[in-house]
This record gives sequence, C-alpha cells and structure tokens, in this order.
Amino acid sequence: MKLIVKKEQHQSDKKSLFSGQKSILFSLFAKIEITQEEQELIDKYRVGDRGLIWATDSDGDRFPILTVKKLVQGYTKDSGDINILITFEEELKSECKKFKAFLEIMESFGGDEIIEI
Repeated sequence: MKLIVKKEQHQSDKKSLFSGQKSILFSLFAKIEITQEEQELIDKYRVGDRGLIWATDSDGDRFPILTVKKLVQGYTKDSGDINILITFEEELKSECKKFKAFLEIMESFGGDEIIEI
C-alpha cells in the first residue's frame, strides 16, 4: 500500500472580509495505491466503507468523511486554513498505517502462525 499526497495552493475566488483581497486556498489530494492482494482482502472482509477520517455533527454523532473506498479513488480536501490541512494530513497518515496493520491481521487468519518465544 502506498499513500500519495499532493499539496497545492491557489487564490480563492472569494475575497477576505477583513482585507478585501482574494484569499489563498490550500488543497490536499490523497490517494492510496493498493496491491491486488490488498484489494482482495478489502473485498473479502467488506471493509471498503470503513471510516478512516471522522467528523462529528451538531448532535455529537460521528460519521465518516473519508472511507477506504474514497481514498482508493482519490480524495481532495480544501481549506483556507493551512493548519486544518496539516492536521488532516497527520491524521490521514496515522489512519493509513493503522489500516495497513489491520489488513496484515486479516491476512494472517486462516492459517497457522508460529511464534518463537
């Protein structure tokens, strides 16, 4: 599995309320490339809709904003605040590492594991 991240910035069409100038919009594109074996595990265990990045609505309920399936297809997040994208990227990297470990655990089922102690 490979996580591909592309970062860009451009001027927004909207003007800032304070300065009247066009603001800068930051953009982060992310996509995971998976092997055929990883895709087979995702399909076998039906984890394509598994949430990687979550948000909370006004009632306090959590919902996924980024799933495995969306990340395989490619996902773009835009923000006028670079700190939001920095936090998003850190969380994305962490969740992808966890998901990779999750796939490795799924792969280990159905056979014997010998652990030297």
